[in-house]
Amino acid sequence: MPFLFLERFPWPSLQTYTALSAALLAGTVLTVCSSDSRPQSSPEETHSHPVHSSRISRYIRNGGQYLSAGYGDVAADVLLYLLTDSVFVWVMVNTACCVLLLIAKLIQCVVFGPLRVSEKQHLKDKFWNFIFYKFIFVFGVLNVQTVEEVVMWWLWFAVLVFLHLLVQLCKDRFEYLSFS
Repeated sequence: MPFLFLERFPWPSLQTYTALSAALLAGTVLTVCSSDSRPQSSPEETHSHPVHSSRISRYIRNGGQYLSAGYGDVAADVLLYLLTDSVFVWVMVNTACCVLLLIAKLIQCVVFGPLRVSEKQHLKDKFWNFIFYKFIFVFGVLNVQTVEEVVMWWLWFAVLVFLHLLVQLCKDRFEYLSFS
């Protein structure tokens, strides 16, 4: 039992994890919206185009198109900032994993109903084996060095573990039904 420590660790419930992830995402978006982190435009740019001076609108204006000021421009600017700052990228990855976990829980409740103890144990064992070996794969075999590569690999592995655990659950339920 190499994962004995992980079995005894007090993991939060799904409701607690979802609430913490939602609070973290809301705090991140509010921080970006309330901070004055958007670059200021030059005076001649302000006089020639009376629009919001965000990075997105300047990119579109430089490309020959014009974007009028509005809520969409501010939302696009906030989204661009969230996707370019490394701390906020990890909040977005956590949010994506939380949404994926909620989808898996919904599928489990609708399709399979309540799980048996052996099914829960198999899912837990498969999950930790998958995480352990993929962690070694990402940092040992691939030699990933940039944050963007790590984020992309972890998102890919999150989708794979989602599918892998659903397949394992189908397999366990099929074996249970075929033997009973």
